[in-house]
Amino acid sequence: MKTGRVTRVRNKVISFLLALCMVFTMIPGNDWTVHAADPEYWVMDTELKEGAKNDAQGWAWEESSKTLTFSKSTNAIVKNGIAVKLPGDSTIVLNDGIRVEVKGISEKLANLGVGIYCTGNLTIKGNGALQISAEVPAAVNMPEGEAVADYNEKLSALICDGKLEIGEEGNKTAPYIYMAIAGGAYSDKTLCVKSNLTGRENPAVEIKSGQVNFGSAGDTEGKIWIGESGTKDGYVKLTGQSVLRDATTERLGHDDNE
Repeated sequence: MKTGRVTRVRNKVISFLLALCMVFTMIPGNDWTVHAADPEYWVMDTELKEGAKNDAQGWAWEESSKTLTFSKSTNAIVKNGIAVKLPGDSTIVLNDGIRVEVKGISEKLANLGVGIYCTGNLTIKGNGALQISAEVPAAVNMPEGEAVADYNEKLSALICDGKLEIGEEGNKTAPYIYMAIAGGAYSDKTLCVKSNLTGRENPAVEIKSGQVNFGSAGDTEGKIWIGESGTKDGYVKLTGQSVLRDATTERLGHDDNE
């Protein structure tokens, strides 16, 4: 009989401890809860790793060469925050005849709204078209007393921490790139290249082929910003038959564009 009572007490204690563990795991913010690690790089909601792809959006990632290839047209690359985040030395390839739209949305001005962000050098090439934008919904108003400059680091169509190259030698007409800040004049950095390269011999932006066009919204112009502080020594180099249109480059060294 005594053994039976001991067994019942032990079972009750075990049941109580199990229930207590379940309660702790359900408490928000406690250290007992296991969360999946946030991805370092992604396309919309898909983490970039070897073999990553999205057939519906028409892209595939090759880890060894850091190449993101788009094989069909899509306008589905839209995300609140950064739509596409790539590691340094990445290449975006746009296959023949396709059109891809990438948009980063900032639902609150305190949040990032970036189309593509690369943490180092970036190359964009191929025979397709790429539209990159950052957007603030029309219902979002800039707080009183704040200025466009307060949001320069948060809203850009494309941010690149290294050199940006567009196109390739021997390709006369492609790719076609369009960049814009949509929805309001909240940033004057449509393209933000944080490279410290300076001068004609070391251009921070080199357009080897194709066309790069800039759009505008409100009082926001299609501005190219080079360096951490927008250095006047930053250089945009055009080679071959490449074209740069509607970009504000008066603060930069640049080749003449058509």
